[in-house]
Amino acid sequence: HSNSDAEVIPYLYEKFGIEFIHKLRGIFAIAIYDKRSKFLYLVRDRFGVKPLYYTFQKNTCFFSSELKSFIRLSKVCTEIDFDRYIEYLGFQFVPGDNTIFKDIYRVPPGSYLEVRHDGYRTVKYYTLLSSPSRLDCKKSTAILEGNIKEHLIESLKYRMISDVPIGVLLSGGLDSSSLVALLSSMGEKNIRTFSVGFGSQSDELGFARIVAEKFKTKHTEILIKADDIKKYLSKIVWSLDEPLADTGAFASWLIFKHIRQKTDIKVALVGEGADEIFAGYSWHYILDRLHWLPEPIKNRIFFYLTTYSNSKFRGTLFEKVFSPAFNEISDSDYLNKVLRMEFSNNLPNNLLMKIDKASMAFGIEAREVYLDHKLVETVFLSPGAAKVNPSPKNILKRIMNSHLPKIIVQRKKQGFIMPVNHWIHNDLKKDAQARLLSSESFLSQLFTSMQIKNLFKPGLSFIKIPQNALLWRAYLFEIYRQEVISSR
Repeated sequence: HSNSDAEVIPYLYEKFGIEFIHKLRGIFAIAIYDKRSKFLYLVRDRFGVKPLYYTFQKNTCFFSSELKSFIRLSKVCTEIDFDRYIEYLGFQFVPGDNTIFKDIYRVPPGSYLEVRHDGYRTVKYYTLLSSPSRLDCKKSTAILEGNIKEHLIESLKYRMISDVPIGVLLSGGLDSSSLVALLSSMGEKNIRTFSVGFGSQSDELGFARIVAEKFKTKHTEILIKADDIKKYLSKIVWSLDEPLADTGAFASWLIFKHIRQKTDIKVALVGEGADEIFAGYSWHYILDRLHWLPEPIKNRIFFYLTTYSNSKFRGTLFEKVFSPAFNEISDSDYLNKVLRMEFSNNLPNNLLMKIDKASMAFGIEAREVYLDHKLVETVFLSPGAAKVNPSPKNILKRIMNSHLPKIIVQRKKQGFIMPVNHWIHNDLKKDAQARLLSSESFLSQLFTSMQIKNLFKPGLSFIKIPQNALLWRAYLFEIYRQEVISSR
């Protein structure tokens, strides 16, 4: 016996074999070596909350929960894969099961790798069932919503089990506000909430304040300044472990830094996953309104609405990356198919990645309440149209309508928008130009020096959106290349 909660894993394996993973509920990345069979198992949780990487080189299987671990190993080749670099520029993360390095891969979500002396295989142990084409009647809708609420509360109760203090990341949006409201309804006292902003009209501090005041939480606001980004940018890129350009990652890192240094909080409840199961993004609503269009056209619209990629490689990304992944998904309900695509790609490889890496950089455990598999399965029983009519995230709004102030339930999704477009043309411009105009920069293999210089020129805002996205992503990659990869 030990003091580790992981000791249950070998016990379960001894009793049930590898099938024990079906009995687990929660997040995990597990490595088990069976001396008797000489099998190595690398297991990743159902939705890919925890990362797990592997490579086969020099007749050896190397694995780690951290990608940059491979950089430190002299026996492992960490050559940048240029095709993955282009994918990163298009999507702001490396999609699928590949990584930025050739021959180094992620164990897919809901899968395990079985390694034997004579080879290996990847086994998918968990798949979300296809959603039914429709619910039979209004009564079914009401019953389903009741079941969803029950599972949400159950998930929250499970994730409140802890022998260390717990906090909630409160953005002021529906997802995190719902967690605070339900905690309060469960009788939780002294709820500790944390919000982040940057002192502009686009931040959500005011809405978070409304929720904090209503439920009398012990609330902390953290203000981000451009100087913070300049000061910590290299550290943040290092902590994120993979090339990752989602601006929310930087806010997450700074809020976890504050929690670690200023409080005794060791566990944080977060709202990631709610948009992907309840259909919370604007394009979900748009695609439902365009249900009459042929699917190939809707696929293009979905791609363009979610990918600010440069025209130079936009077509290639659609044909070679997006379309094959989307066509693999089987669901007669188009909107639920879209959600499944996001669930298997953007969620684990971007949104969950940033939260896990940013929180673990400070030894804080992030718990995603909305990603309990029983809750997710129940939500996916509802048709896509029911999730966005009359507005996005309709089901969650109906469930929480009596718990939250109307202004929180009815407000449009805003998202955390950091002013990186301003920063990259001002506070970070000099450093960005120096890195991107270097002859060693990867961007210089795609564009001439003059073309890169033109990216920094002012222009019409709608034209600058993909240009600024390209600039930001390429700039972060150069920091990653120079300060993470070259640190070997």
